[in-house]
This record gives sequence, structure tokens and C-alpha cells, in this order.
Amino acid sequence: MSSEYWEKLSETESKEVVESFKTLYNYFDGAKIADFFASLYDSLRGGFYYTAGARDTDGYLPDLESTRQILASLKHNGAIADMNTAFPKEIKEKILSFAMNTQCAYDGYFYHPQWPQDKNQLQTDRYGRDVSNALNIISTFTLDTDGDGIEEKQYPRFCAPDGTKCAHHAKNGGKCSFENADTAQRSETAPQSHPDYSSREAFYDWLVEYNSTVKENSGRAHNLSALRPEITQQGYVDIVLDYLDRIQEEVFSEQLAAGEEPTGLWQKQINYKAVWGFLKYSGYYNSGKTGRAIGRKYFPYIIRTFVKVIALPPDGAYASNDIFNQWNGIKRLITNAQKYYDDELVEEIRDILRENTVSLIDNTLLKIDSLAIGDGTFALKSSRTSPAKIYGTPISPGIVEGNVNSTNILMSTYRSMFEVLGYAPKPLMSEADGDRFIRTIISAHES
Repeated sequence: MSSEYWEKLSETESKEVVESFKTLYNYFDGAKIADFFASLYDSLRGGFYYTAGARDTDGYLPDLESTRQILASLKHNGAIADMNTAFPKEIKEKILSFAMNTQCAYDGYFYHPQWPQDKNQLQTDRYGRDVSNALNIISTFTLDTDGDGIEEKQYPRFCAPDGTKCAHHAKNGGKCSFENADTAQRSETAPQSHPDYSSREAFYDWLVEYNSTVKENSGRAHNLSALRPEITQQGYVDIVLDYLDRIQEEVFSEQLAAGEEPTGLWQKQINYKAVWGFLKYSGYYNSGKTGRAIGRKYFPYIIRTFVKVIALPPDGAYASNDIFNQWNGIKRLITNAQKYYDDELVEEIRDILRENTVSLIDNTLLKIDSLAIGDGTFALKSSRTSPAKIYGTPISPGIVEGNVNSTNILMSTYRSMFEVLGYAPKPLMSEADGDRFIRTIISAHES
């Protein structure tokens, strides 16, 4: 099967490109990564830790994001085809309970017991992402909760801030009321400004101020991405998109007037922040019924900006997410082209990538290697340490070790490198890896 895959790829790509992809594929050890993920399971709580150091150190607990990413990684990398049928009932119940029990009856948000229980004490990206993390986990599994032999869809305990309803209101209409949620006393030292949803004008004013550095460093794209579910629920996505359209056109015109080649993006400088910004803002453009087309004239400039960033030297001055943003961002650019334009525009993007495919693949692998721990896992930066904090909350001891997020997104980078050129990636994991993962966590549950 392996030789057949590469022979098929050779029908459309040069020998040099195929060899670069082979080297990339052989670099990852999917079996070791699956075992690493399994070792992070907490059978008492039902979630997964961010690192082995967090698992082995008092004061740290499993988190929703690591749990969601591990489950998704097993599926996307070929270890488990059907997540719902692969996990036994008792494990599904444990993981679901872990996610559901983090939801607060006071405001419907999801809070970890090891961190503040009030969004006013958390960064916007922390509480915003955890809404999506928890709901993704809950939607992964079905359960037979009434003994009739039929497994039912699972719901959060309360209606969530993104509009997802609890079981009662999904069936009967209406939604949970959190009448007292807005009366929470705001801390004078709250880490970041929270959106003002009191009116469309107030939200726009907040957005402009909050994102005031957008032309220099893509602004607070990460936080705005994390807030997208609740901004969507508030009905203000069009305000965000109109604002982004305006900034994009201003930057484009300003660069042309200055005799510069435009980046096509929301910031002027070509660096890792540029592609980071695109990745985060693209969620607004590509999202379901509320999205819209990115202006066609920007596409060739955007893809050339991406190529220039991918070609930056492997000097260690980047993080794992920077590498991910480069290739997954192109994937999202292609998604927008497919959704709103035509195959011709998609091929224009791919033709630009094919001008330097081998060097782009090889340079990316050099960057990935600088983050490798040596046991199949990856760290955030070339120091090979994993961060002590994420989104303002303590996550691990901050020692030299691989972590779930970096390992997961670098495997996603691998997949995106195939996909942007129009190919299904060769899976990094096997069904045997998935079976071993399941056996490991069952054993932990039973011990």
C-alpha cells in the first residue's frame, strides 16, 4: 500500500517532490505519538493532560483543549475511523462527564477547576476557546442513557454562549436564562477587555480599540478568533467582516501608494504574524452562513506572502504554531476560493506553490526538526521547552518535553502540506495504533 501511494503521487509530481514528501512522512513516528497521547489520560477525571510533566506534577490537571486535540488527532491521522464506536461506553461516559462538569450554571461557560471560575478573571482566548473545546468533545460521542438500546446525541448541561442548546431546550425550544450572569463584579485587574455587546455601535467601538494594532502585527486576531462563537451568537459577525474588509483595502492601497508590493493581508510586514493573522481571521470568512468571499484581487498577493514566510530560515525564531499557520492558512485560503470562486483560482494558488515545492517542504521540515524532543513529540519552541502557561493559565511545569498542542498541530501541518497541492495525505497512524491507544486507556480506567 505504501509503494502504491507514492507511485500514484509520481503520476502528477516530479521525482524530487515525491522524495521530499517521503522524507517528510518518514520523519514522523505515529506509533510513538499515539502512545504518548494515551499516557496522558487521567482515568479518575476523564480528561487528558497537556504534557507528561503536568501529569506527574502536583497542581496540574487535565484540560479541555488537550482532550479535544488528542481525540481529533487520532481520527485525522488514521488511528481511529469512528471515534464513537471505538470507545467503550464507560470511557465515553468518563470523557463526557469531564467536559460537561466544567460548565457553569451561572453563565453557561466552561471553566476548569484549576483555574478561575469567572470569565472576567480569564483571558478572552482562554474562556472563548474552551466553549468550542467542550462542545466539540460533547458532540463527539453518543450514549444510550435510557436503556432502550439506542444511543442518543449528547448535549451540554446548559445552553452555551455560542447558541448550542441543552437537551431540554433543543427538544422544547427556548434557551437557558442566565439573568444574573452580567451582574458579576468585574475585576480591576481583568487580563483583557471583554466585548461590549450592548449595541452594534458599542461593539464596533470596542472592536476598533481592541484591535488597534492590526496593521502592524495583525492585532488580536487570536482572541477575536476565540470569541467568534459568541460574537456569532450576538449577531455581530458582519461588523467584524466589514471592519476586516476595510482594513484589508486600506493596507493594500497604502502599500501600492508607497510603491510596495502589497501583502494582501491586514498587516504590512511579511513575518510569522502576517500568516498567523490570516489563519485566525479566515474563520470569520469561511464560517457557514455568516462567512463571505475574500476579495479576489488579494489572492495572488496573499499566497506569495505565505510562500515568503515559509521560506524564512530555520533559525529557531518561531514556534510550532507559526509553522502550522503557514500551511494551514494556505488550506483555508483555498477553502475560501473553492467556496466563493472557481477551480481556476485554486489552480492559480497551487501553481505559485509549485514554483518552489521542494524547497518549501524541505525548509519546513528543518523548522519542525528544531522543535523535536527525540521521542516522537514536539515542543513549542527551539528551546524544546513546553510553556508553563497557555492563554494566561498555568498548564505545565515549563520543562524540556513535548506537548499535545505542538505535536498535534505539526501533524496537522504535515497533512496540510499534501492537501494544499490537492492530495489526500498518507496517514501517519494505523488502526493498530488506535487499538493500542484504546487498550491503554481501558487498562488505566480499570486499574
